[in-house]
Amino acid sequence: MRAPSLLLVTCLFVGSCGSPDPEPVPASERRSWVGAIDARRVPEDLRDLSHPDGAVRARALRFLGQLRSEGQVESFQRGLADPDPQVRREASRALGALSGDAAWRSLLGRLAQEGQPDVRARLLHDLGRTGGKGIGALLLGSLEKGSSQERAGACRGLAARFGKGDTIPGAQLRMAERLRDPVSRRACAFALSRMPAPADAEESRRVGEALRRHLGTEDADVRRFLVKALGHHKDPLALEALAGRTSDPDWRVAVQAFRSLGGSDAETLAPVVRRRLERALAPDVSLPGPESHGVLAAVHAARVSRATGVLAAAKEARTALQRRKATRDLALLDCHLAQLVAVLDAPSLEGVLSCGLGL
Repeated sequence: MRAPSLLLVTCLFVGSCGSPDPEPVPASERRSWVGAIDARRVPEDLRDLSHPDGAVRARALRFLGQLRSEGQVESFQRGLADPDPQVRREASRALGALSGDAAWRSLLGRLAQEGQPDVRARLLHDLGRTGGKGIGALLLGSLEKGSSQERAGACRGLAARFGKGDTIPGAQLRMAERLRDPVSRRACAFALSRMPAPADAEESRRVGEALRRHLGTEDADVRRFLVKALGHHKDPLALEALAGRTSDPDWRVAVQAFRSLGGSDAETLAPVVRRRLERALAPDVSLPGPESHGVLAAVHAARVSRATGVLAAAKEARTALQRRKATRDLALLDCHLAQLVAVLDAPSLEGVLSCGLGL
C-alpha cells in the first residue's frame, strides 16, 4: 500500500497526476512559428512556379501570397502574365494583399490587357483591396460597362475601399441598381451590407427601395446581405421590411433581421419580438438548434432597444422555459431572458447574476 499512498501525497502537492496543462503561447510567438513553417516552404513553392501544370503553379502562388511578402512582388508580377487563367487569378490575389504602389500598378496594367472575364473580376476586386489613386472611379466605371462577372468584382472592390475608409459618392446607388443582374447580385448585396446608408436623402431612399425590391430572391445568402444592408436605413419602410424578415424560412436571415432591428424604434420592434417568443415557446416547438438562435437574436434586439412592450412576454417565456428539460441552449436562453427582464424592469434582478453573464 506504500506506493499508492506516496502517489496520493505526491498528487496533493503537485496538484495533478495527469499531463500538465500546456502554458498558453503568446499570439506573437504563434505567428512567428507559422511564419517559420511557411518560410520553409518558400524554396519549394518558388520551384513550383516553373512547373508545367498550371494547377501546381497556382497553388504555389497561393501559398506564397499568404506570406504577404513584398520580396515576392516580381514572382506575382510574372504570374499575371501566365497563360493559365487560374495562375493569373492567384497572382492577382497575392498582389491585392500588398500595400505598395508596385502592387496596384501591376494589377492596373494587367487589367488593360486581360480578356478573361473571371480574371478581370479578380483584378477589379484586388485593385479595391490594395488601393491607389482613382481606383474608386475605375470600379464605378466597371459597374456601368463591364460584364456581369466584372460588375461582381467591382462590387467586391468597392466594399474593400469602403472598408479602408474611402467615401465614393454614388457607389451605393449604382450597386443597388446592379442587384437586377443575377450574376453580380450576391457580390453587390454583400458590398451594400458593408456600407452605411448614403448621406443624401434621395439617394438613400432609392437604395432602400432597391434593397426591399430584391428581398424575395431565392438565394438565402443574398437575402441575409440585403437585410443587413437595410439595417443601415432606419426609415419606416425599412423597419417594416425587416420585421417581415424575422419570420424568414432561413434562420440565418431571421437572425440577421433581428440584429438589424436592434436599436430601432422600440414600438416597432416589440410586437415582432412578442410573436417570436410566443411561437418559439409553444409546447410543440423544439427549441435547441436554429430556433434558439432566432429567439436569442430577438431577445438581444429587444434589450438593445429597451422595448418595454415585451416585458410581460419575456416573463411568461421564462416561466414556460423553466418547465422544459434543461439543455445548454435553453439555459443560455433563460440567462438572456433574465437579463432582458432586468433591463426592462430594474427591480427584477433575480436570476441575472446566477446565469454567470451579468448585465
